[in-house]
Amino acid sequence: YYGDYSMPLRGGNVKFSISRTKADVKTHYGWLASRKFVTTGSSFTDADGKSLAGRQITSALKNGDDTKTIITYRKIDDSGTATKEFATTDIAGNTEDRMAWEKSYRSFLTTETVMSVQYDKNLDRGDFTVSLTQDKLSTNRYYDYEWALARNSGTISGTQIDGTTATSVYGVYNYPVNAKTDVSVGGRYVIDKTNIQESAGGAKYNATDKFLLPSLSVAHKLDNTTRLVASYRMGYQSGGMKNKKQYKAEKLTSIDLGVEKLLSSSTSVSATIYSNNYKDKQETKGTWPNSYIAKLGKGKSQRLELSVNHKLNSNLGVKVDYVLMCSAPGKAI
Repeated sequence: YYGDYSMPLRGGNVKFSISRTKADVKTHYGWLASRKFVTTGSSFTDADGKSLAGRQITSALKNGDDTKTIITYRKIDDSGTATKEFATTDIAGNTEDRMAWEKSYRSFLTTETVMSVQYDKNLDRGDFTVSLTQDKLSTNRYYDYEWALARNSGTISGTQIDGTTATSVYGVYNYPVNAKTDVSVGGRYVIDKTNIQESAGGAKYNATDKFLLPSLSVAHKLDNTTRLVASYRMGYQSGGMKNKKQYKAEKLTSIDLGVEKLLSSSTSVSATIYSNNYKDKQETKGTWPNSYIAKLGKGKSQRLELSVNHKLNSNLGVKVDYVLMCSAPGKAI
């Protein structure tokens, strides 16, 4: 549900709002997660009847078939040329690492409550907004993993309770420098409290992080059809714990530079370069049920985004994007 109430106050407008959402999701797993093959000492043969023993297998895939798999391996002839050949033998019993999740599932019961009070006011030059917001998120998880390996099998069941409460004060001032240039200066101060208990009586994680997140953006019109934009922002992602391994909150500093061009009344193009710098970058490593969040230290990523927008009529438009990305994350620790 959602509700809000607005009223005038001292030449501006104050708005009170509250929202509450609840989601109950259950996910079943029924696919082959990974498979590793060993051919040393194997009696399996390729299509020509030759033994696969000692051959280097490079891939294995047959649309999720868990029992009969066509494998591809490398064969190097006398001239040193590597060719791909196929084995047609059933090799399911020769797998060393085979995870099947037919009976596994996870369920999530998530509740989020957001309360906010916001004040807006127009000034002689520009306008400003200030707000106070509390976002409380609670998630109860239940998981039941069953896996089958060639050498062993097992079951892991348990619960996990996640809770985060983020209280923030936000403000932004939009100032028109002149007829062509607009500047926005803002910031957010956040107190983020995270509480995680992986299972009843299990490992706990409790942390309180405080962030000051400034922002600055500038837009300048070169003419009636061309606009340059630039922005500087800071953000974060909460820390936590997964499989008893703790990880810190991730911090982000982002700089964007772009140009927008109106080609006609119905067509526009834009190009934007994004540069992101991370501190205590988070990344998921491993596979269920043993995956965890690795701390990658510092990291960088850049992105070039090209867009074409065309309005076909008053109700329909087409947008085409081309995105080129590159990243240089830190070393996992």
